[in-house]
Amino acid sequence: KPKAPETLGEVLQQYLNAVGAARKISEMRIMEYWQKVVGQYAANDALYTHFKNGVLSVRFRSPMIRSEIFMRRSAIMQRLNEVMGGDIVKKMEIN
Repeated sequence: KPKAPETLGEVLQQYLNAVGAARKISEMRIMEYWQKVVGQYAANDALYTHFKNGVLSVRFRSPMIRSEIFMRRSAIMQRLNEVMGGDIVKKMEIN
């Protein structure tokens, strides 16, 4: 039985995976989804947000928001991974 033809999207995804670009694109998109997941108020309070090698590091102005995000970090990581469609965020560092 002949193999079914692949869509352009499937071929492109295979190429991006092969060259390691898919993970880099996901890392860039984390910042976009971060605001949607934690809300604009908490996202605006962040002084610093950085994502590299599966670790999301965030520093906040307000101790109260930092504490709230720290307590919710497991749920936030789970939600980010859901919207990203994979196990992208492996750890959150809250400062």
